[in-house]
Amino acid sequence: MTNRPLDCRNWCGGTRRGDCADPARCDRRSSTPPGAGLRRVAFGVVAGAACLLAIALEPAAARDDPSAPRDTAVEARDVSTDAKDVPAEAKDASKNLDVPYEGSEPAAMAAMMELARVGRDDFVIDLGSGDGRIVINAVKRFGARGLGVDLNAKLVDIAKRRAKAAGIADRARFQVQDIFETDISRATVLTMFLYPGVVMKLRPRILSTLAPGTRVVSNEHHLGLWRPDAARVVKSAEGRDGVVYMWTVPARMAGLWIWDLGPSNVSDMTLNYRAKLTQKFQDFGGEVVLGLQPMTVFDARLRGAEIAFSVSGEIGDRIVRHDFSGRIKGNEIAGTVRLSGGVVQTVLPWRAWRAPEVLK
Repeated sequence: MTNRPLDCRNWCGGTRRGDCADPARCDRRSSTPPGAGLRRVAFGVVAGAACLLAIALEPAAARDDPSAPRDTAVEARDVSTDAKDVPAEAKDASKNLDVPYEGSEPAAMAAMMELARVGRDDFVIDLGSGDGRIVINAVKRFGARGLGVDLNAKLVDIAKRRAKAAGIADRARFQVQDIFETDISRATVLTMFLYPGVVMKLRPRILSTLAPGTRVVSNEHHLGLWRPDAARVVKSAEGRDGVVYMWTVPARMAGLWIWDLGPSNVSDMTLNYRAKLTQKFQDFGGEVVLGLQPMTVFDARLRGAEIAFSVSGEIGDRIVRHDFSGRIKGNEIAGTVRLSGGVVQTVLPWRAWRAPEVLK
């Protein structure tokens, strides 16, 4: 993520023993050996200069872009939560719930944050938040806001205390709530570390409730036939292999769509199109009809609300390739179409509407 030493800010300005990677460098006891004060002043000047130089050398994109890829090895080392700090009675309180307590490994959390590209504009909701580590990590390390929900009141209390101790209680909230009764519509990132049956039970709500483009990240368990957009193998502290999956919620775009292309250098007439599209998660296909001519959809891509597809057919006496791309908003698509092949390449505005009869 940066060229900056991990403990640079602490060596430059730390005032408490234990702030630095080497506590001896921060030992500010009054019984200072002769000459040590001058050496410390000199060291502070050098360290401060090194810190400023490292910041200056750091790429601007890495400093300013919250969605830029992060050095997950660094992030994993700086997680402020630890399952060993959770009392046994708090863990035991989850034994009779659908999902017993098990904290996500630091490497898994780092992968979850990176695959979802969590940034300061995100609102992260963690279902089954346990001791709060995922939300706290997202807020503290990536500047997001977040909400964690869990039915274990003792773990929720621990999460609240940790957020308060980290000074982020105003941006990291936790509450005792059933995950199936939680309003997840506000999430731009949804995280979970749950059992397979629970994850699959959540899938219909995820697809129907979350806005297109929302990133969904799951530690260990997948969502069945909904193909993940990304996956990463991670290792636990004990060397065990795990996996993190990420999906982008697709817009619902199945149905009958209609549009026209006005006169252009390709045709001096208005061209009338209609498309019957079918969808399975982020995959779609179908047929576009130009006049009476059917054209099969190919190179179809859907990511969130962004859609692209191609068809090829005859206009006049020439075969013309159509490359459509746009953004779905409700029952409209706005974008452009590039016409090429048997004609001089032309880019035209494209606006399509979903036919009302399929909305019933």
